[in-house]
Amino acid sequence: MRARSFSHVGITVSDFNRAVKFYADIFGCPLVGVADTPPDRVRSFFGVNGPAPRCKIGWIRASGGGVLEIFAFDPTRPPEAAIPWNRVGLTHFSFNVRNTQKWYDYLVGKGVE
Repeated sequence: MRARSFSHVGITVSDFNRAVKFYADIFGCPLVGVADTPPDRVRSFFGVNGPAPRCKIGWIRASGGGVLEIFAFDPTRPPEAAIPWNRVGLTHFSFNVRNTQKWYDYLVGKGVE
């Protein structure tokens, strides 16, 4: 039994609109869907509590069909100062590009660290 293809990667962001703009402007990846999650689902499925917790979910399509699923929660938790590579969980995702130096120069010019 084998997986047919790659589906998506999920990432939690601090600013939904800024993330959408970043992936569209930098990589040309359009936002193809958005959903607002009801508070009861945010509590039960994601385990995020509060008087009225919210989660906006967006789907950003990359060339070739891969999808980046972004989550923006309220309330949020601050990011850890440093995420160790040997911690179980997402460490990175990547795009397949040509001319790495050109991309590096482009990203630095856009202020990407």
